[in-house]
Order: sequence, then structure tokens, then C-alpha cells
Amino acid sequence: MINLLKANLDRLIKSKLFIIFVIFVVGLSAVLIYNNYSNIEKYGSQDKNVHQLVLNYSQISGFIVAVFTCLYLGVEYSEGGIRNKVITGYKRTKIYLSNLIIIAGFNIILYLLFVGISLAIGTPLLSKANAVIKEFPKYLIYIFLLILAYSSIITFIGMSISNSTVVVLTIMIITVGSFVFGFYSRSVAEKIEHPYSIFQDESGELVTEILDDYNSRYPGDFLVNLHDKLLKINPLGQALTICQEAVTIYDGVEYWQMLGSFTTKDIDMSKFPIYSLADIIVFTGLGLIVFNKKELK
Repeated sequence: MINLLKANLDRLIKSKLFIIFVIFVVGLSAVLIYNNYSNIEKYGSQDKNVHQLVLNYSQISGFIVAVFTCLYLGVEYSEGGIRNKVITGYKRTKIYLSNLIIIAGFNIILYLLFVGISLAIGTPLLSKANAVIKEFPKYLIYIFLLILAYSSIITFIGMSISNSTVVVLTIMIITVGSFVFGFYSRSVAEKIEHPYSIFQDESGELVTEILDDYNSRYPGDFLVNLHDKLLKINPLGQALTICQEAVTIYDGVEYWQMLGSFTTKDIDMSKFPIYSLADIIVFTGLGLIVFNKKELK
């Protein structure tokens, strides 16, 4: 297992693939920091801080995982690397797990690189933004786990299909589909049956009042609960929620405490780690079963 990891890691580091993805992530961080800094300087925008910039990475993490896996496993199959390892005597379980570790590990490294650059350079430049993300470290852990979960899913797909062209098409279709379906699931899961209003009483305290009006777009408890579960099972659905539901503080007042009526509810993110771990266990288990039984050509 260790020899496989060393060989895979050595091949990755010496490949152009490693350099391309590192440059991409560094460039992405620089571009996002510059755009946010320019908005603050030109328009006095106060709603984009370095924390939100870091969380936005989760929205593209799935595509980075997908593209990297396609290219990495594509070379493995096209050059006969996996078949040669089996012929050499390596157990299929070790081959599968070594590829999963490389894929998941490298994507975590890219994520940490993005976070490190964004915080180191973005913090002083975006300090004029007076918004801060509540419980920011917790969201970083959520993103860490969802990247591992999506890496497990994509590795399962990539290791189950021998044709490199079919692997690329399948992975990209599933990635785009997961992202789009995540949008849809979130739009359903956040619906509430009765809108509510938040206002200040005479003492200045915030009061929440449920309105009698019925939300005609409410799809029903069953669909709301179903899509809530589907949203949490889908790592890219989690990513969308983390970016849009992360609690932002503006001068000590939470965004949802603005006066007005609401027809959506917050998504409970506390169980995201459980669903991510479940994805990792289930898809890694399925991947090992399928790969151990498949015929290598």
C-alpha cells in the first residue's frame, strides 16, 4: 500500500497536472481577492469579506474534484497502469484505496492552499468589510468533509468504468447534474408553510410573528423533508447551502433580523458531517466491491 502511494504521489508531482491545478487555485484566489478589493475601493461595498470568499470555494470544489479525477484516472487507464499493477501482484483493494487517497488528498491540499492564500493576503486587503462569518472554522470543517465525500463518489465512478472517454462524460454529467439538482433541492427544502414577520417592539426587542397567510408555493411536508435529505446527501448541495446560509453579522445584527416578511427557512447544517461521512463509507464500500469484481481490459 505504501509503495503504491509513493509511486502514485511521485507520478503526480512530476506531472504537469500537479502544476496546472496548483497554478489554477493560486490564480483563482488572487482573482477573487482582487475583485472583492476593487469593489470595496470603488463602491465602498461592505458585504464581501475574506471569510465569504473562502466559503465560495466550496461551490467550485466539485468541478475541481471531477476534472482532476478524470485526468488522473484517464491516464491510469489509457496507459494500462491499473491493469499492470494487478498483473504485478498488487491487491485490487490496495490499488483502489491508494487512488482514492491520492485523489482526495490532493483536492484537500488544493483547498488548504486556497484557504491559506485567501486568509494571508485577503485578510489585510479586505479588512474594510465589517462583516464576519459566524462560526467560520466550523464551515471550513464542513467543506473539508464534503470534498472528501465528493472525492469518494467520483473515485467510485472513475474506478468502476474502464473506458477513459466514458469516465470523463459520466463524471462531468453527474457533477453538473448534482450541482443543478442541489439548487432545486435547496429551493424546495427551504420552503415554509406560513410566512412570518420580524419587527421591533416598543422596547426595541425583535419579535417574530407568524402570519396567517398561507404560502401557495409550499409543496407539502413530504417533499420538503425529502429534498432536505437529498440536499444533505449531495455534497454539492451542501456546498451551495454553506455559501448561502452561512450566518453573516453586519455591525452586530444578523442578516435575518432585518425587518420584513419571510417565506423561506434556514437549512440545518449541523448534520452535514454525518451525511458526508456516510457518503464516504457507502461509496468507498461500493467502489471496493465493484472494482474487485470488474474485468480489466
